Amino acid sequence: MKTLLFYCFLYQLIMLSCWQIQAQEKTEKTEDFKFSDLPIEWQGFIDSRHGPRLQSDPYQSNSFSLSETRLQLQLDHWTDASEIKLKTDFIYDSQQGKFLINLREANLFLTPSKWFDVKIGRQILTWGKGDMLFVNDLFPKDWQSFFIGRELEYLKSYSDAVKLTVYLPWFEFNTVYVPAFNSDVFPTGKRLSFFNPFQNAFVGNSNPINITKQNTWFKNNEIHWRARKNVKGFDLALYGYYGYWKSPAGLDLQNGNLTFPKLSVHGLSFEGNLFKGITSFEAGYYHSIDDANGEDFSVRNSQWIFLLGYTRDLKNDLSFGIQYYAEMVVKYNNMINTLPTGAAKPNRLRDMITLRLTKLLVKQKLKLSLFSYYSISDNDAYLRPNVSYKLTDAWKIEAGGNLFMGENDTTFWNQFQNNNNIYVGLKRSF
Repeated sequence: MKTLLFYCFLYQLIMLSCWQIQAQEKTEKTEDFKFSDLPIEWQGFIDSRHGPRLQSDPYQSNSFSLSETRLQLQLDHWTDASEIKLKTDFIYDSQQGKFLINLREANLFLTPSKWFDVKIGRQILTWGKGDMLFVNDLFPKDWQSFFIGRELEYLKSYSDAVKLTVYLPWFEFNTVYVPAFNSDVFPTGKRLSFFNPFQNAFVGNSNPINITKQNTWFKNNEIHWRARKNVKGFDLALYGYYGYWKSPAGLDLQNGNLTFPKLSVHGLSFEGNLFKGITSFEAGYYHSIDDANGEDFSVRNSQWIFLLGYTRDLKNDLSFGIQYYAEMVVKYNNMINTLPTGAAKPNRLRDMITLRLTKLLVKQKLKLSLFSYYSISDNDAYLRPNVSYKLTDAWKIEAGGNLFMGENDTTFWNQFQNNNNIYVGLKRSF
């Protein structure tokens, strides 16, 4: 893997050098030539951000959950029927004391016909209608980045995949084949502590959870599909997925490792202009293939998931968005009857409300925002305040926080109660 990353970086440098030489040669021939005339775009940024914990965490040895400087380089080369994209992050993570290379994207996009196109390689994929809530979007998410204050783009992780889009007269059809299962990036205890119900205790960097990986190529594969159509300004879509739960949802009773059981999902979504704003609805049926009858306590049960959302722009650069989200266990009684003695009894319905408030000031250079999750069933919450200011078109400063609260250690948000943090960042784009 390190060799692959090295050659990708070397390839980026060679491409850039060759284009610079070509630009110089053409400049010598004509004074009218511009570097922007070449079939290449390159951009990137340098971002330095740091986030201390707001309290002492007995399960973590480092008082910072985030401390890193990141250089991102992106190169795009295109022709009339194709495009190559390379995006690489070079990171010094002082929280871990390591230099890291993260290949975010490396793909080839082809348009051989007006009826279809295909993208091959590492890519960032997303669909669905939720605002930081996901029903039919089963592409990997980086929850650890989300919880420690990295830029929001890092919530979306990458997939090594082939995506085919077919433009039919009646609708647009997308299908994605992932030859090796790409899971979410989730807390394991090494950077963020949390309550592990299987151990009935908090885990941290001294006792992280163990995972059984299931990423064998062409064996642990995934298939996503979507059929989408716009009807009189309303976006309608059907979805399907066959693969695995994206975060650990099972327990191997022999060795105590967490696992990713098989999963299939079928769903739909709707979005359109209603009630002077944008209204959306999304639903999905999560069929837990390895526990179809709901009688295996070591595997997550099948469930219905619903999401209803509404966003609206108000006067004076003020906007808000509200969502209602609900998960309902399908065979709840079977699950309860097979729980081990002394195990916590989960709710049949877990629901929450999210609220987003955004205000722009100082000629839209200053942005104030708050995104909050509140679970009605669990009585816990997660707050994400953020303020950013554009010093110039290239420079931006940012500050924010991640705040978890609740009453019970076992609820979803309050299990991260020891990870409350604030962060500051300075970014230079080019």
